[in-house]
Amino acid sequence: MTDYPSFNIDVYYTRVHVVCDDDWRKIANGILKKDGLNVDLENAEAFSLRLKNQYGCYVFFHPDAEDRCIYHEATHVLMYVMDECDLSFDVNSSEPIAYLLEYIIDSILKLKNLRNRTAFKGKKKK
Repeated sequence: MTDYPSFNIDVYYTRVHVVCDDDWRKIANGILKKDGLNVDLENAEAFSLRLKNQYGCYVFFHPDAEDRCIYHEATHVLMYVMDECDLSFDVNSSEPIAYLLEYIIDSILKLKNLRNRTAFKGKKKK
């Protein structure tokens, strides 16, 4: 499998793989099939996934995905981390969780922007 850009959430021992690609659905389906899963992604704008027996999770989206899609998938990543670490959400834990969500969103957007800047540099002007 190809290595995709990723970032760590060190304090929770989690790695998030970010697949920002024109063919994100095809890539996601390939990973799903290896794990024996089948998900219809035809109408999805983005997708996140935590595979069993693997370190971390994946976020998939098109390079032109709107930021709202990133926020949505980042919330899933947050839930994966909380589930994996047996954390629960309540009013008393809202501040650290808000900071974690901010970190996840910021990290995904940085990788998306880096990918788009790099891809743009490779295009020839007409």
